[in-house]
Amino acid sequence: MRDQRFRIDHTAIETLDLERSVRFYHELLMMDINVRMEVDQGTPFHHEAVQLGYGPSGSVVQLEIVRFFGDPPKAEDLCRLPRHIAIDVPNLQQIVDQVESFGGSVEVERMDAPGKLIQGIILDPDGNCLTLRQLLS
Repeated sequence: MRDQRFRIDHTAIETLDLERSVRFYHELLMMDINVRMEVDQGTPFHHEAVQLGYGPSGSVVQLEIVRFFGDPPKAEDLCRLPRHIAIDVPNLQQIVDQVESFGGSVEVERMDAPGKLIQGIILDPDGNCLTLRQLLS
């Protein structure tokens, strides 16, 4: 029997531009902004973070976008495949059509799993890999 105390709380990604990334996930992918915080002041891990999700923090898995103070991570280090985030969306094509206007890019516009789903692969403005899935009824 599974212990009900265990659950995934959040997954974190790094960004070079926190506000650009928050806009991408909040406005394009319709995530709610739930928590904004600055933590670990006075340490090498000092960072600012925003948690977003499709529901309140504590009830659903959150995406935490992190910007470290000090020397920023290199952009080419931010996308480490196969690390990715899979997001179910109601209309794949609508999102794909808007990705570039939000600073992202389309890697694979559409792949079909007949009768189950269609999906696309995009990169956010920092090169984080997202798999967008439109489930078929």
